[in-house]
Amino acid sequence: MSYLSPTRLQFAGQFQAAPSTVNNDPVHYDNSTFKKSYQEYGSGATNGWWNPQGDASFRLINCPLTSVVIDGKECAPPSLFVAGSDTRVSGKIVDLDPEQQLVSEIWGQEIRITNKGGDTLLSGKFKVAPFTNIWWSRAASAGGGDISASAVYQSTIEELQWGDFSSEEAESLAQFRAKAGDQLSIRFIVDSYNMDHTSPEFTYGRISGSIGLSSPDGPSHFTLGRHFFPKLNRQGSPQGPLFFACGKLYQDLGSFVLDLGNSLPVSSTNGPIADVGSLYLAYLNQSNEVTILAPVPYSTEAGWYEKTSGIIDIPLSSEQITAAGDTPLMLVGNTQTDPQANPSLLSETPGGYHVRADLFVARLASEDIAEEARFEPKSLPANQANIRLYATQFGEALKGATVFLRFDNSGLQVSTSVQGRTAPVVGTPQSALNFPHTVTTNEEGFVDVTFTASDPGNVRTYMESQIYGVRYYLSQLLDSDYINENSINPSDFLSFLVWQKFEGQADWPSIQPIMQQYANLYPLMDQFIDLSSETDLLTQRDALLLVFGLDPSNPNYMPVTRDLSPAKRQAILTWLNNNESTPRSDGESNRTPKAAAPPKKLAATTPESTEPLRGGKTLAGMRRLGQLRYQTKQH
Repeated sequence: MSYLSPTRLQFAGQFQAAPSTVNNDPVHYDNSTFKKSYQEYGSGATNGWWNPQGDASFRLINCPLTSVVIDGKECAPPSLFVAGSDTRVSGKIVDLDPEQQLVSEIWGQEIRITNKGGDTLLSGKFKVAPFTNIWWSRAASAGGGDISASAVYQSTIEELQWGDFSSEEAESLAQFRAKAGDQLSIRFIVDSYNMDHTSPEFTYGRISGSIGLSSPDGPSHFTLGRHFFPKLNRQGSPQGPLFFACGKLYQDLGSFVLDLGNSLPVSSTNGPIADVGSLYLAYLNQSNEVTILAPVPYSTEAGWYEKTSGIIDIPLSSEQITAAGDTPLMLVGNTQTDPQANPSLLSETPGGYHVRADLFVARLASEDIAEEARFEPKSLPANQANIRLYATQFGEALKGATVFLRFDNSGLQVSTSVQGRTAPVVGTPQSALNFPHTVTTNEEGFVDVTFTASDPGNVRTYMESQIYGVRYYLSQLLDSDYINENSINPSDFLSFLVWQKFEGQADWPSIQPIMQQYANLYPLMDQFIDLSSETDLLTQRDALLLVFGLDPSNPNYMPVTRDLSPAKRQAILTWLNNNESTPRSDGESNRTPKAAAPPKKLAATTPESTEPLRGGKTLAGMRRLGQLRYQTKQH
């Protein structure tokens, strides 16, 4: 079960993601060469890019329920809303590393469903998840950059608390609750991101999502179903009009639920779905001929995408479902009159094989540390992570499948040079990340792969950590010509951050460089505290003990980027505990907040334009794809 279940809630509205962009460049981590200009708004690594005053917040804004589907039948949508927490700060948007910015995670997010008055009818915790399937040119007419891109978050909502359903407006939600278990599945698509700092909607974008039923026995971050692949060009965009998609057959309800939410292009920023012609769900029969199953009734009308989140229920007969059960499905275009003349726009792999990691981002320490300082799951040593791989054929568990794993850093955003300096080298030494290179799935079609880290050394000098990419392949696909003839999903790989061993002590000479780096990278904090000042830190000792002592999944955890190693955090907490609070000489216990300075305009050499400043995920993606030699003046 997942957000694709025939019983689901659909919503749409806006989101806000406001990361600090000072930390987008590796050179900015070097305390010895840091310049004040790196904290200023501007075009390039010699500045702080497009949002140096970002606070890492992630928010849901005005997201009404647009549709309720119960057992495949649409109900009138109630006047309810999907929102974040009303009792604590917003969730946090977090990059793994400046050289892996394409798996940004959401931490500490609460999901609520409320009525117009703000009363909570349902609340739960959003399980930490990274985005995937970033599509650079979904809104091609927008001219490129992040505003043209879209991406998908999929996770579960846990620790559910249900409210009062006695009101008439909550009747359909009561039906939904009757079918729900202890957790729910959620998928949302983000696009149309606003990077224009002169706009009142700066750092806002569009969000469209679905909340469905879920089981704790299945994956949290993708769906066990039928996965459709496009052919990609060298820039990572589909050669045809459609991007990756997935669906699931429901024999008992006689339907195929197809998710085209991040597969259909849009006509413009915040606009409706673009017209790509007629679409049909089809399959290859035993004679290798295309057989049409049913039309795919997407719509280009305004509001259709927001209402459905791009999810389509396609009725099928029992005979059609049987026929589709054990043969690769595809989406074809144009007309039914001559399907053989219509090439496949999307298709399953030969044999219907698929392999996917559930969670695909992990942070590992070089040494074991106290349980309370570990990232989840706390049952594992801090230098280990278990990644679960699922293998399927035609959407069903594939037992005894062989999966190969190997180092592959091509998905990381590696810079050839930064500001004329050699960029930090990623993925080395390989000996610091150990894992089996061949694994076999169990009777339930999955296998848990253990990754163990050791000290990578100070390879990246001022970064004091290393990142690794690991790609996985299903043997059945490697044994065919599929890998050579088709593009695999570039998002389907594993990203690891490995912290080097901390050799410092719990004293100010060891703590000062750590805090200086955070003072450099997060200039917003200067409104409240000078993170590089021993006096300021001890003045606010009690507050710092609180925020550094929280679980990393808490939105108030410090630092907001989760890039502080557990060993360094322990040293900071020990130092704070070993020192008394220091009163300020001016008698104030806290720094008086000052208003944030407005972003500075670009230099006169840069022409004024209403076009948003480049330098977000698009720039990172271009570095990954080898299209751009990293230079300070490009944007």
